[in-house]
Amino acid sequence: MAEVFNSFLSEPQAISVLIETNLIEHSFYLNKVNHGENLESDNFKWVISASPIFNRILGASFAPIEENLDDGIQKALNPFKMAQVPVTWLIGPSTKPPDLGQRLQRHGFVHRGYWKGMALDLNLLNPYPLHPPGLSVRRVTNLSGLETWLKIAGAGFQFPATLTRAYNSYFKNVSFTENSPWQLYIALLNGIPVSTCTLFLGSEAVGIYWTATVAGANRRGVASFLTWQLLQHAANQGYRMAVLHSTNAGHPMYQRLGFNDYCNIDIYTYDARPWLVQIKTKVAARLSHMIQANGRQNLL
Repeated sequence: MAEVFNSFLSEPQAISVLIETNLIEHSFYLNKVNHGENLESDNFKWVISASPIFNRILGASFAPIEENLDDGIQKALNPFKMAQVPVTWLIGPSTKPPDLGQRLQRHGFVHRGYWKGMALDLNLLNPYPLHPPGLSVRRVTNLSGLETWLKIAGAGFQFPATLTRAYNSYFKNVSFTENSPWQLYIALLNGIPVSTCTLFLGSEAVGIYWTATVAGANRRGVASFLTWQLLQHAANQGYRMAVLHSTNAGHPMYQRLGFNDYCNIDIYTYDARPWLVQIKTKVAARLSHMIQANGRQNLL
């Protein structure tokens, strides 16, 4: 069995599947504990959240027939259109057809960039060479700790206060029990909370999420050491693979820890809330009028 598993992990496509599967499991778990709906069809998976910040469509697989694909995209969108809430469509390595992103843009989606899908064989995790002086790590075990964790994460990601409050409301139903699959951690520097990281214990891999550090503690090895400690913890629990979905900012740190790139997760968003559509329409009309009046060259 071990030889079969080792052979499986030697295939880049198989590791890409682990990366994407963990993202889907993570999305489903958080939505379930927060009383949202997780639905699956033959062609895609829905995360229909009680909050507009976490609606998602994932794992799409369509036949590349133009008319059927357009119908499928509209079917996926319908629950969010009816509820007048935004949604994020995540496109990973298993997505079919390969040009789905271009098709989504024809339906009003906007491409917001991508995450790097990365993975690390925990058998290859080396001892961390440096423990930053005054650094300690604490697991979040209650709502008060969650509030502190979100405050630090929000500052690290530079969230507006309204978004941090929305996440605080969204996460209030998560479990803090010892065996919870979603485990939140805070790093403290000389007793002051400065960094966050989260483990998600998936079915086949452990996922790293929500790694953030406040500005004053950057470039001091805090996030690296915190992440390494959580990886060591996952290895001690028997996990073989760790996966994550990195922004460009975090990519160098994960490379230093030994993670390798395997795929991209492209991010597309759709927002058809009536008030926003009205604003967009007015802005587009205003720009069109300016171009006609002044000439395109004057706007460049």
